[in-house]
Amino acid sequence: MRILITIPHYFRPRLVGELIDKSTSSSVGGDLTTRVQCLQSCLEHLSTHFQGDHIELDHSTGIVGQSLNRESTKTTLDVVISTVPDQHLLPRVTSSDFIHNSREVDPLQLGFECHLVMAERLDSYDLYGYIEDDILIHDPTFFDKLRWFCETFGDKQLLQPNRYEIRTGRKVYVDGPMPPKLIRPFLSQHAETLEATCLSSRHTFVQARNPMSGCFFLNNAQLKKWVRSPFFNDRDPWYGNYLESTQILGPLRLFDVYKSALTNPFFLEVVHADPRLSNSRVAAITLNESDVFIDSSRNARN
Repeated sequence: MRILITIPHYFRPRLVGELIDKSTSSSVGGDLTTRVQCLQSCLEHLSTHFQGDHIELDHSTGIVGQSLNRESTKTTLDVVISTVPDQHLLPRVTSSDFIHNSREVDPLQLGFECHLVMAERLDSYDLYGYIEDDILIHDPTFFDKLRWFCETFGDKQLLQPNRYEIRTGRKVYVDGPMPPKLIRPFLSQHAETLEATCLSSRHTFVQARNPMSGCFFLNNAQLKKWVRSPFFNDRDPWYGNYLESTQILGPLRLFDVYKSALTNPFFLEVVHADPRLSNSRVAAITLNESDVFIDSSRNARN
């Protein structure tokens, strides 16, 4: 499987007297060490599970280095990190397994630049991913599960992972239901739930009442449909703001978004390495009353 991962990354220190909402972002004025660790972990998880060779320790010889043959079809994964010149932490990370895409844009729109990177490489990969720079993918079968989901239910359905943070030894799934007025325009009239058997277990998937995961993944056919839509790269901040919109608004307009039910959230999940969301008492997106009507220009599902 050929996979492209795009990551927006931005960091700058806080200016004197600047007020910052730490509950929504730590890219401005956040702790530098924490930001480096999050980005490093993000890249290490991708490299460890999907890029580099795996080796074993042979206890009969004491030698470490025997390569393991994983599968006949090896995964090829490329990572592109989009930044604003001189406002990033890439020199501080040890990984070199990525392409640096530096662009002179508003930092809030770096996510849209990642969308363009995907479009520029259309038909070159089987799967295209957008992830925030503090998202960790720790499941070696993660991309196989995404492919299985599309093969089982079709390309009109999109599976999002459950995102969690770790606090005091517990998993906190941080993307609980959004206000109905925000999500209702995008809920499909199709199946509320989907069910299928995978690895001898029955799994249930429900329409997402909160499609946010800090990431999304499209196969080539899905990306092609999005790129050819009239609103690709329209840079619409409607879904809360630019940061939230880049994470999901485009795919949400086109596909029925599902997540694995919370009776078994482990089927597909990612870790949010910076536990700021569960640390905030209130996380809300403010909308004007006039912004919540169903608009055909914002919902283009067939």
